[in-house]
Amino acid sequence: MTTYLNLGRLTTEANSAEILATLSPIMVTPNAQTSTSSYVIVSGSTIDTAQANHLVSIHYRIRETGGTNGITVKVQGSMDGTNFTDITAQDNTGTAQSGVDVAVSASSAATLFCTGATASWRYYRVMVKDTVASSHGQATVIGFAK
Repeated sequence: MTTYLNLGRLTTEANSAEILATLSPIMVTPNAQTSTSSYVIVSGSTIDTAQANHLVSIHYRIRETGGTNGITVKVQGSMDGTNFTDITAQDNTGTAQSGVDVAVSASSAATLFCTGATASWRYYRVMVKDTVASSHGQATVIGFAK
């Protein structure tokens, strides 16, 4: 049997996979979502932080991949997975956003950091809408909790 020194204790091959799973980030990579004139949930963008066995921070990388029209996004948080509220996020420049109406220009991207050291909500999700009504764009989202 092979043993490893991991996290200050001896582990075996059998439980090293469990330890790595505990430390691995939770990732969501939903299919691209076409925007509409009003906010819609980016299907598959929900992160459930209860899956993590450690303190987590939430990050979403949102890219407009339609190439023609901009999109507007927001991040929401929930404790029960049913009742969501808009939350404060920071963009990739560190500028605090209100959680609503973060513009992403055509063929560009935004990174939203939803938490600092620990997650405040159990569930997080992304919503998208057209920046200009009836001018649909496409949101491609990668989200992770680490």
